Amino acid sequence: MKSVRTRKTRTLAALPLVSSLALAACGSLSGPDTVDRETFVTTYVELRTAALTSGSEISDSTRSAILGANGVTEEELVEFVELRGEDLAFMREVWDEVETRLGTPIEGENRPAPGRSGP
Repeated sequence: MKSVRTRKTRTLAALPLVSSLALAACGSLSGPDTVDRETFVTTYVELRTAALTSGSEISDSTRSAILGANGVTEEELVEFVELRGEDLAFMREVWDEVETRLGTPIEGENRPAPGRSGP
């Protein structure tokens, strides 16, 4: 019985690695049900802009309207980050694009402005 359990544990442990390799072999880490980069960036910027404009959290109806207009769900946005989060260079480019579109650094960013050496 112990060998069956060990094989099952190894199989389950290898599943994320195998899935990642299979998706990478297809040329993308996002599956067919995952939003693309442009949709993620556009939706995130619209959500963030709405929050900045309102001065507080956006209402559920505003959030739903923005998500619906972009054809995406909150879960799909989270899934995008979960699938791509380990690709640091890719995610840095995504957040740089968000920052550029917002015209302001994302809260919590402590990096120098271009051309400056420090805070």
